[in-house]
Formats: sequence, structure tokens, C-alpha cells
Amino acid sequence: MFQFYKYFIIKKKIKKNFLAERFRFLVNVRDKYNKSLTSIYEMIYSIMYRINDNYTHGIFTQNKLTNYFNSLEEILNEFKWLSLPLSIKDIREITIHKLNKIVTGLNEKIQNICQDCGASSIDDTFYIATGNRLDTVMQGKSEEYNKLLRFFNKMYVPTSYKIYRNSSKECSKDLTIYKGKTKESDKASAEPDELSYDYYNIGMLDFPSCKPLIKKNTSMIEHINGARIYIPYDTLVYKKGKTPTISNNFIVMNGYFLNDSLSFDDIEYTLSSLEKIIEKI
Repeated sequence: MFQFYKYFIIKKKIKKNFLAERFRFLVNVRDKYNKSLTSIYEMIYSIMYRINDNYTHGIFTQNKLTNYFNSLEEILNEFKWLSLPLSIKDIREITIHKLNKIVTGLNEKIQNICQDCGASSIDDTFYIATGNRLDTVMQGKSEEYNKLLRFFNKMYVPTSYKIYRNSSKECSKDLTIYKGKTKESDKASAEPDELSYDYYNIGMLDFPSCKPLIKKNTSMIEHINGARIYIPYDTLVYKKGKTPTISNNFIVMNGYFLNDSLSFDDIEYTLSSLEKIIEKI
């Protein structure tokens, strides 16, 4: 009888511990997905702001504006179905597997839109593209590097982006871009294609850099203040049974610089930094 009672107490304690662990697990899952979905919601409005601003500055047409807004409206409708913030009851009813598919799908959808129209800042664009903030790029970098990146984030408007993953820096400078053909029929071939242009500019790049735009059709603001920005960043690649390797990546953005007034310190620093960048162009 005593043995049975002891067994009953132990079993009850195990069940209690299991339920407590299960509850903590569901709370962590709830908080994780609420945070992810809130970030996605904020990024939708960041993209929406940029879309409207791009249209205002003549960067793309009314037709594109309508298409982008329709796509964003579809994404927002998915949020209405989820009824944020999620509760533990919602997590159990929807299931973690389905929630993971929803979050992944939403991220992919906003990435596809952001690639063509950018977001409200470089930081937001980088976050949408990689899932990380610019702070992660700045870790372990020099003060000059971080000041330049902060300046770009403050003064540069990204209107699209592209990512080059695990790019070979060593061979990219070997690409040759030929210029100077005079015949009208050869103008198209005289223009550098985007891939060659980017790999040529990446070179041994380990510092944020800006180059001229190569878009065929530019708006007035792009024609005057336009630039293509290159930001190198590294990621760790994990493969089962192998040592993690470093992937050398680059995010490349089209956009333009703002005509805002700066403090004297900003002006002095910016001029010295941009002089170095221009020397490399």
C-alpha cells in the first residue's frame, strides 16, 4: 500500500512538472510569434510609406503603385484572420507548424515587394532582407565604418535592393566593363549590365560604399541625387556534421540621398568620407 502511494505521488509530481514545462514552452512560443508578426506588421507600413514616396517622386508609375498596394492589402488581410496578439489558446488551435508556415510565407511576400521598392530606411530594408538590424553589421567594426553606415541610414533613401550571397571577392575585380563605343546601335552593349557592374564594384570591398546608378530610366531626384550603395556583411553557415563557415554577403541598394541640412560635424565627417569613396569610383 505504501509503495503504491509513493508511486502515485511521484507520477503526480512528474505530470505537474510536465504541465509546467509545457506551459512555459507555449508562453515562449506565443511571445516569439507575436514578436515576429508585430515586426512584419511594422515592416508592411515601412514599405507602404516608401511605395507612396517613390510614386510621389516619379520613381514608378500609378500602375505599379496600385499593384504594390493590392499586394500589401492581401498581406494585411492575413493579419485580420490571425487576430493579434496571439494567445496560448490560439497557438494550440492554429498549431506551431501552421504558424511557422504563415510567418515564413509573410516574410517571403514582403521581401518580394521590398526588393522592388525598398522600405523607409536602410535599416528596415536590411531587416526585411536578412532578419537582422544594421547593429549586427556594426559589431566589431571601426568607428569610421559605423559613422559612415549611420550616415547612410540617416541620409539615404533605398528604393530597391538585391543580395549577393557567398560572393567571391577575390575574382570579382577581374570582370572588365568596356565603355566608349560611339555608334548608336552599340549604346546598349556599351552600358554595363547590373551583374557585372555589381561584381566589379564589390571587388575586395569590406567597407560601405556608394557608386553611380546604372538605371536606364531615372526620375529627377534619382538623376540628381541617385546612388547605388554596397554594404558588406558576413553570416555563419551551419551544415550538419561540419564546422560553421563564414559567408561573405553584400546587400546592394538603389536609391538617392536626401537634401536635408546637416550639423557642421556631420558635414565635415561626410565630406572627408565621401572624398575617399569618390576616389575609388
